[in-house]
Amino acid sequence: MDKKYDAIVVGGGPGGLAIAALLSKNGAKTIVLEKGARLGGRYRSVEFKGCRVDNGVHLLTGSVGSIKETFCKRLFEDLGLELRQKEVRWTMGLVGRPGQEGIEFFSIDREKGVSNFFDFFAFGSGMEMPRETRAELKRLFEIMGKMTLEEKRAFVGTSWTDWLERNCKDALVSTILSVHCQLSGFSSEDTAAGGVIGNYAPFHDAGAVPFWYPAEGTLEDAIIQPLETYIRQAGGGISTNTQTLRIDIEKQKVNGVWLRNRVSDTIEKIQAPIVVSAIPIHQAAGHHGILAMEVFPEDWQTTIRTYRERADEDLTGFYLLREKVIPDQTYGWVHLFDAGEGMPNYVGDWLKGEFTNARVPPGKQLVYTFITANNSLSPFGRESDLNKVEKALGCWEGAMEKAFPGFQETIEYKTYTLQLNWGRYALGSVPAEIEVRSPTTQGLYFAGDSPHTVASLASDKVFEVAKYCEQAILRDRA
Repeated sequence: MDKKYDAIVVGGGPGGLAIAALLSKNGAKTIVLEKGARLGGRYRSVEFKGCRVDNGVHLLTGSVGSIKETFCKRLFEDLGLELRQKEVRWTMGLVGRPGQEGIEFFSIDREKGVSNFFDFFAFGSGMEMPRETRAELKRLFEIMGKMTLEEKRAFVGTSWTDWLERNCKDALVSTILSVHCQLSGFSSEDTAAGGVIGNYAPFHDAGAVPFWYPAEGTLEDAIIQPLETYIRQAGGGISTNTQTLRIDIEKQKVNGVWLRNRVSDTIEKIQAPIVVSAIPIHQAAGHHGILAMEVFPEDWQTTIRTYRERADEDLTGFYLLREKVIPDQTYGWVHLFDAGEGMPNYVGDWLKGEFTNARVPPGKQLVYTFITANNSLSPFGRESDLNKVEKALGCWEGAMEKAFPGFQETIEYKTYTLQLNWGRYALGSVPAEIEVRSPTTQGLYFAGDSPHTVASLASDKVFEVAKYCEQAILRDRA
């Protein structure tokens, strides 16, 4: 490891590798410091019982019109790298209605636009949406779809409840449009209106947000490995098992970082005039972080503390089946709802291993679930209650049994992972957004999940933020 660089990136997840690749493309001598033994963050693959599969990212999508417009795809094009994608039907599955056998499916048809909401309402509730409710939905989607980015960001400090009270004339519409908040794990009172507007806006002119997945390989294969190779070939450095202890700041100016080699347990300092923290800001800031809270302005400190309170975990359960239970022609990615207790309750997604390009032993089937903080058994919290985790997995298994009788008997092996949620902590209403550039320290920047409430959806956000970060650094260097 050299002692001097143009830029240091802390964190080797998709966001950290994205900004490191962009800086390398612009000729900056850049090094990525990753605390773990492997790169990839939430894009790492996991291996067990002969299987190799994603460790459980909920969805790949974006607040854009098509998968070709996602910020991940744009990044790869900017770097001259190939990323082959396949679009996924956004599909819901429903079980458990009185008298129902098996499962009923509903898929979003992006050509229908706002009508998708009418059809989904009928699917979930069993009744047609009233005409006046349809008209109000169309009106609100048109308002949101025509907003500029600046107009959306003006509502970052406004709760979704407040925005609806000012703009919505139909109580049923308010209820329908607040479902998004439940999927994010917050109440509508705690969710920033600007972010919700940004996520709903594509329904106006694109029919719905696009869901996608790499055409080949896992996320680690298709995204992490090409970015790592690009950085190395551009002359950049990557150091795993390297814990950043502190970002060195002198007279409100970045000077480098102190780090620990976790293999040799030695400590050293490397210098750079630019440091990008690409780990969640609530983990970076504070007594045990790489930055003191005093580095940030007071309104940022309040936002960081709010993020920390919201930093619950997402649950992914993996099931290796002795034989194929889910037929080949059945959807590979489904949001599963169980109406056994009345209204449909979301119990988790299902993803088939073959759909996600996983390695699976011959003759067997891999299916895994993603459960977010949006039902009675979650959120699981930063230190998850394992009894609650087991109950949540049990609800999902029960719903799968209703959809595919015999499912539970064919389970040969099951395990699960728990990981920080995919940036939902940054979706709530806060006094100030975290920006990509520090307002108090020259040369300090932020990437990953933390900056910007109004941004693309889920993990596509980190690629959008990486571009913002690159632009800010280039402006400051000019």
